[in-house]
Amino acid sequence: MESDLNIIFSTLKGLLESYAPPLVAKKDLPGAYDLWSLKDLVIAGRKRSEIYFAGLVLYKT
Repeated sequence: MESDLNIIFSTLKGLLESYAPPLVAKKDLPGAYDLWSLKDLVIAGRKRSEIYFAGLVLYKT
């Protein structure tokens, strides 16, 4: 039987996956997932080539 944490992780991962593309998953592992924007940006006067959007990490309780 799948634990509640695994169900929550899978549900949230499914929601985040709908944003790729245009966002890119840099980490797509069974217990971790994150999305990045790989565009050249200027934020607060600093040039960035990428920016973190969102991520999930599944920890044991």
